[in-house]
Amino acid sequence: TLLTLMIETILIDDEAPSRSILRDMLRRYCPDIKIIGESANLADGVELIRKHQPQLAFLDINMPNGSGFDLLKAFPEAGFQVVFVTAHDEYAIRAIRVSAMDFLLKPVNIKELQDCVERIKVKLSRETEKNNLRMLVENMQSKQDLQSRIAIPLTEGLQFVVLGDIIRLEADGNYTWIWLTKGKKMLSSHNLKEYQDLLSDTFFFRAHHSHLINLQHVDKYHRGEGGSISMCDGSEVPLAKRHKKPFLELFKL
Repeated sequence: TLLTLMIETILIDDEAPSRSILRDMLRRYCPDIKIIGESANLADGVELIRKHQPQLAFLDINMPNGSGFDLLKAFPEAGFQVVFVTAHDEYAIRAIRVSAMDFLLKPVNIKELQDCVERIKVKLSRETEKNNLRMLVENMQSKQDLQSRIAIPLTEGLQFVVLGDIIRLEADGNYTWIWLTKGKKMLSSHNLKEYQDLLSDTFFFRAHHSHLINLQHVDKYHRGEGGSISMCDGSEVPLAKRHKKPFLELFKL
């Protein structure tokens, strides 16, 4: 679902008439936009972003004392969406297109502005989902949440399992075998892909198309084309060749 809240927006453009036109167009044709600040130069623009932490910035490329690109250098991990606004500038437009960012050509066209805002709404919705997931992942990765329980669907019902007790998961058709500490194992009625989605970006790693492992329970890595991984319970899991590099990078190897 797309965002239904107002998108907090700032305008950065050294030309007051351009800002005025864009402001009026946004207010008239883009009801989801809430303008919370404006700036006529890069230095003030940086302060404006730091102070208000907007979700969206309309940023003129060609300004005195630098370009809109220079402003972004102050925010290497920009937590906001950017729409560049530019007069016809082939080099800048090509650079923006390559980076898959949004831009508008002056004079701004109403339809293009509305389409652009719709794209931004989609991006912000995805970002919200991503942030929600990231928060969940961070919570799950904290030590206390190793004790969090998840519900494992079995054919006869649900089994509640401590996340940190799962050593590994192995696909068996549309089912998944789950190995736990203390020699326990169970067969879940969900497939491995569902568990990969549930546990993505946590301390679980897809070692092979049939295997998902808990990195907390890795005992040893054996070199080879892909290699293999020994788990703390003595079981051995193949490491697919294409997963070898990301696996080793996790351990800074």
